[in-house]
Amino acid sequence: MFAKKVETKSIAMISVIALILSLFTSPIGSSANKNMKVSKASGTYVVTASTLNVRTGNSTKYKRLGYLKKNKKINVSGKTSNNWYRFTFNGETGYVSGAYLKAAPKKKTPSNDSNITKVSGEYTVTASTLNVRSGASTKHKKIGSLRLGSKINVTGKTSTAWYRFNYKGRTGYVSGSYIKKTNSSQIKPTYIKGVLIVNKKYSLPDSYAPGESTAARKAFNVMKNDAKKKGFNLTVFSGYRTYSYQNQLYQHYIARDGKAAADLYSARPGHSEHQTGLSFDIGEVGNESQWFSETSATKWMANNAHKYGFIVRYPKGKEHITGYKYEPWHLRYLGKDLAANVYNSGLTLEEYLGIN
Repeated sequence: MFAKKVETKSIAMISVIALILSLFTSPIGSSANKNMKVSKASGTYVVTASTLNVRTGNSTKYKRLGYLKKNKKINVSGKTSNNWYRFTFNGETGYVSGAYLKAAPKKKTPSNDSNITKVSGEYTVTASTLNVRSGASTKHKKIGSLRLGSKINVTGKTSTAWYRFNYKGRTGYVSGSYIKKTNSSQIKPTYIKGVLIVNKKYSLPDSYAPGESTAARKAFNVMKNDAKKKGFNLTVFSGYRTYSYQNQLYQHYIARDGKAAADLYSARPGHSEHQTGLSFDIGEVGNESQWFSETSATKWMANNAHKYGFIVRYPKGKEHITGYKYEPWHLRYLGKDLAANVYNSGLTLEEYLGIN
């Protein structure tokens, strides 16, 4: 009887000892140690081992969740004191040994040269094909290309001799090695039958800067006084523009509306009548919101401007000839005799002068 009791106690004692030992030798369950200290860490790391086990905690005693192959990239969210890294693995929190990881090299994103000097003017492409890039180097993304002889109006130059310009509504860059400034000395003002012509075909050099025409201003003042008697208080809201200023306007409109839309109402630099000093955009004082609309005042001007030496330069229904949409506010000074002849002909200036 006594022997049986001793045997029973011995078995019970062995069971307790086995249970205690199992706590130290058995694999830890799926949950990581709640007391584990994990410091903040972030970044992308690459696996260097052929296979790397992923566990539920920061040692090989924890349950294995799966594995990672060599060169696999992970985004870590923490690091333990014994150099294990925490990350998300198949929707669960996993840990891998830092001994088999290395920090992924950071991608070098080419930055646009912030040191851009202001440069303006027309440049001509000299290469058979010239790539347009999103930044000032060949490392930047290609966004298009230009053909030999293409003209661009630049807005800036980087310290590495790349030129910035507006390309289809985006900021583009081309290497200065394959463009040259258009020789403005080769561009001469075009006179047809004694009339200075500026349109989409005929341009002015960037050096052409006559300022506002005195004769045109005097004629406007006379028209303004007569219009006031009819109840219209006219004002010139846009007159003479330099080549540089027209370039700024044109680039702004392209950025806002796109090149195709901008070309319907804005001239490229060198192709604007405003650079001649002979054209005025005219509206009514106190009615600024209607400056770019057909109003009672513009209707009066359409019927009477020729008496003062002006014509409506871009009339309705003639867009296919002038290249611009109807602008009842844009008047061009020609002098009384010629303006009357053009008005009475019902033709555009191009048609009247026989310009193709």
